[in-house]
Amino acid sequence: MDLHRLSRPVAAPDTASRPARSPGRSPLGRRDAALVAGVVLALGLLVALAVLHLAGARTFVVRTASMGTAAPVGTLVVTSPVTVDELRVGDVVTFTPPGRAGTTFTHRVAALDADGVVTRGDASEADDPWRLVDADLVGRADVLLPGVGWLARALPWLVVGGVVLWAVTLLVPSRTHRSALRVVGAAGVVAAVAAALRPFTAATVLATTTGGDGRGGVATVVSTGLLPSRLATEHGSSVVLASGEVGALDLPALTTDAPAGGGVLISIAPHLDPAGWIVFALVCLLPLVWCLTVGLAPQTAGRRTAAS
Repeated sequence: MDLHRLSRPVAAPDTASRPARSPGRSPLGRRDAALVAGVVLALGLLVALAVLHLAGARTFVVRTASMGTAAPVGTLVVTSPVTVDELRVGDVVTFTPPGRAGTTFTHRVAALDADGVVTRGDASEADDPWRLVDADLVGRADVLLPGVGWLARALPWLVVGGVVLWAVTLLVPSRTHRSALRVVGAAGVVAAVAAALRPFTAATVLATTTGGDGRGGVATVVSTGLLPSRLATEHGSSVVLASGEVGALDLPALTTDAPAGGGVLISIAPHLDPAGWIVFALVCLLPLVWCLTVGLAPQTAGRRTAAS
């Protein structure tokens, strides 16, 4: 009996017919880990805000420059309930002025008298024209977070832009191209929101005074942006201000042929040291850093069949 004809050769496993695993992919890749970390962080912030709200805390965003460097524009204020008897001179309080329902201010307690609480903004030289009682107080400011208020204002727009970007890029069939478009699009959404809110460089003119001859004068200005800024007038003076800092600009005298009612142009630009510019450049390069560290989604490998 020919035993060689009765036995069959054992076929080798057809590894070529299996779908190839994407190189560098693991059950939880770097992209997935970054997404999970972001979701966990966002949920943690929401839970923390809910707990604070249930405890009586309230949050507000400073939108005017009245508090100077103590609470510049874009500061997130976290308050807790308080009564007049619990206040001390120097406390920062959030309140609704008498007769101005729907409007909130955050100022410092300047004095306490029989008529109530006297308040004043740090950037102001005069007391506020009201006296506060318990019914006017929203709370005492326990935490002042400069700059965080800008993020709170931008967050709804960033979420909407991110959802729209995600939905639109679903139409792109290639995973790699879709991932690249999302990275570039996310940078565009952030840039558009920043251009609309202008959180980095901005200033407000608090007051102006004219010279004795009716020409020239002084402008009192305050920086309302996040970055240190240089403000200057044409053929006049310049001043460098940090966020919330107040300064003065010498206004140039208007020429005799200047149009009636004409104003003086004040320019503003970031004023950073070399280390600051390096940090600013790195922030602008975050999309590139993301691509180099996290990477883009790989192409889905097609199924290959074994050659006969």
